[in-house]
Amino acid sequence: MSIDRQGNGGIHSIVPILPRTLLSGVHALNKDFLQLVEQSPTPAARRSFGLRPELIHNLRALPALSRLQLCKSAYSLFTLRLADVGVWCSAAQCGMADAACTETCHADASARAVFIVDALFFVWHLAHAAPLVGRLSFGMTEEVADVLRGLSFQQLRRFARSGTIPLAARWPDNQCFWPDLIRFAQPETALELEATHLLGTQLLAAELAPNRG
Repeated sequence: MSIDRQGNGGIHSIVPILPRTLLSGVHALNKDFLQLVEQSPTPAARRSFGLRPELIHNLRALPALSRLQLCKSAYSLFTLRLADVGVWCSAAQCGMADAACTETCHADASARAVFIVDALFFVWHLAHAAPLVGRLSFGMTEEVADVLRGLSFQQLRRFARSGTIPLAARWPDNQCFWPDLIRFAQPETALELEATHLLGTQLLAAELAPNRG
């Protein structure tokens, strides 16, 4: 993703919307999310991400290099429902009211809580520094970005550990996205994987369309 911007002397330069450092952050979060799904210790914990058991089985069977290729999309493979301002306002109120919630979380939720902390800090940074990237890579609306910008660093930490933030795989019910993402995560099917990543871009654009300002 880039913007064509005219520079000095009429020369046009390509300015990336998603800089390499932020893109690497998205890829790292995707990798951590897949690891979280694969290593969830119980069927109930795995079902909470929305993926069918056979998809998780096939995901676990992928070689490490294939999983890395699968993660290299320009958007998150998980959703925190960043287009639903009602969810985030309610979660923020709950998180602020109960700072000790994380202490009561059982073992199955601990890895999930750690991931949410990492993801939320990344999204919080985007809300402050690169809201357009937050919109294009995480589906974050301006209303939700306002909620996040209203939180201090300490409040955000407490919020992230409150246990009130929804987390699931993106588009788990789409008949093509996850099956093709896993099927084509091979060196010999790189073009097909690229097409599947493009499908995700189109699905995200369709989600954002009603919220265009």
